[in-house]
Formats: sequence, structure tokens, C-alpha cells
Amino acid sequence: ITAALAKASQQSRSSLLEHSVAFFGAVDSRPHLFLQIVALQSVRRFHPGSGFFVLLPEARIASWRGLMNQWSDGHVNALPLAAASMRQHFVMPSPGYSAMTFHRHRVPQMLLKLGYQYSVNLDPDVLCSRPWDLRVLQRVALLGGRPVGSSARTAQWLQDERHSDSSSDGASA
Repeated sequence: ITAALAKASQQSRSSLLEHSVAFFGAVDSRPHLFLQIVALQSVRRFHPGSGFFVLLPEARIASWRGLMNQWSDGHVNALPLAAASMRQHFVMPSPGYSAMTFHRHRVPQMLLKLGYQYSVNLDPDVLCSRPWDLRVLQRVALLGGRPVGSSARTAQWLQDERHSDSSSDGASA
């Protein structure tokens, strides 16, 4: 009986954690949308309690919503990126990359506002073949994952945003 209670308790904690995690991607073309949904669905089969989102140009959501629902059985949701944000230019343009690649840094804050504590970015070429150990997310402070560059600029931007949000919250109180 003790082992059964311990297992039930572990499953309950795991379920709570799973519901606090959102997986996301960012695309701006229909072929990449399909691949992104396949990537997200490959995770969803192991973590059905998590959230699943795709950052899309706001102008494409209406025309792609039906495809998203068909390909994901309604389990992947669109996150709109406003046209004004799409027009932002970046200091170091990178040929071969979608502009959406450079807007992913916005998504964790968007998902936080939706109630998710943790977010995991997936590229469209990812295929999940086994469950994630989501407990590792609890040890992440601000940014985590496979390092690509130093992530220092993104970390600084997030801290500036956090500071900006907290000072504006205090101003309105």
C-alpha cells in the first residue's frame, strides 16, 4: 500500500508540473506550420496535460486556424504576433532564417500571462520519441537549454522586461 501511495503521489506531482509547462514554436510559412505541429504533437503524446502553441504572424491566423485544428485535433493554439512587431528589424540579419526565429524571445512572457510557469521552444524539425523529465525545468533560472551563443542578450532583455513590468505595476498601484 505504501508503494502504491508513493506512486500516486508522484503521478499527482508530475501531472501538476505537466500542466504548468507549455511547448511552443514560431513559424511564418505553411510547410513549416505543418512540421511545427508534428513536432508539438510528438511531445503531446507523452505530455497531454501541457499547453501547445505556435507563434504566427497575426495576418495568417484566420486562414491557418482550420489547418491547425485539422492537423492537431484542436490541441495546438495560435499565438498572434502583431504586424507592428513583424516589421521590427534586427541588427544582425541572418540569411536562411525566418524572421519568426527572432521573435521567439517574446513567447515565454506571453505564455506566463496565460498561466504557464515554464515554456519550451521546439524547432519544426524536432521529433520527441520519449517522455521528457519535466522536473529539470524546476532547476532552471530565467533561461535554460542547449546553449547557442551565450544567450546573454536575451537574458538581459528578459531582465529589463521584468524590471519594466515590475516598475509599471508599482506605478499603477
